[in-house]
Amino acid sequence: MRLATVRSRRGFTLIELLVVIAIIAVLIGLLLPAVQKVREAAARSTCQNNLKQIGLACHSYESSYGYFPTTTDDHAGMMVYILPYIEQEAIYRQWNLNQPFDSAANSAVAANTIKVFLCPSVPSPEKKIGQTRVDDTFMTQDHPRADYAVCDEVKDDLNGLVDPASEEQLGMLSKDNPKPKPTSITDGLSNTLMVVEKAGCTEWWTMSGGQRVKGVQAGAPGVAEQNPSSWNWAHASNDFGFAGTDPATGSSGGSRAVNGDNNDAFSFHTGLVNVVFGDGSVRSIRDSISVPAFARLVTARAGEVINPDD
Repeated sequence: MRLATVRSRRGFTLIELLVVIAIIAVLIGLLLPAVQKVREAAARSTCQNNLKQIGLACHSYESSYGYFPTTTDDHAGMMVYILPYIEQEAIYRQWNLNQPFDSAANSAVAANTIKVFLCPSVPSPEKKIGQTRVDDTFMTQDHPRADYAVCDEVKDDLNGLVDPASEEQLGMLSKDNPKPKPTSITDGLSNTLMVVEKAGCTEWWTMSGGQRVKGVQAGAPGVAEQNPSSWNWAHASNDFGFAGTDPATGSSGGSRAVNGDNNDAFSFHTGLVNVVFGDGSVRSIRDSISVPAFARLVTARAGEVINPDD
């Protein structure tokens, strides 16, 4: 009678297991940046689509009324008027255009989060609950985030730093030039900014050492309070004037045109901000653009020469 031969099976040694684990770790390390790039590319595409919808809504409004929408002091931000053209008719019908934006009824409407006004790259919460600052109260009611805004003028902080023709000039949708018609944009719709990224508002974000940092200010002893930036999408003060940022101090009137802080054009995309021009075209502007060049894009009737290489 022959006995069956029993073969022993050799397992992995500790060294072999460690090698396999190391290889897997390297593969994961190579894969994660690729996944992050794909995710950011998708977020950037969504952001551009948001701006495209906002631009189309402004043109649809102009087709209906004969002029582009602008903010009305004390009553509503420009974004309120385009709600019916971004499939938000129900929210628009709740807004009382005869009441100030901060009336009880309109404040409740303004608490709605509008997805088209949100860039998916922004890490801030979609809605903040009652926010204050040290020197005064600031939007103590609940308020949603807004990542896009009208740049309505070149501020006097930049006098001497931009072309003389650009100084203190109004933007395309400035409330100081109500009911603007396409023919009144004499610099050309394709050369004039309509709406830009101003991401993370109402929180205040700055660029420091190449990183985006949430700004805070000292409050009571041992307390740091969030220092807010602009108001929400419905607020009449959501528009902003281009002031530039000093990279060293963070103050206005500096050499950084975009991605200095979100008191100016600002995004969470690497190296750029997305914008929609007056002709409805969506483009990306490098954050290396000079202050004079960006000012030329802000102004609607200044007659400067636009150099695409600036």
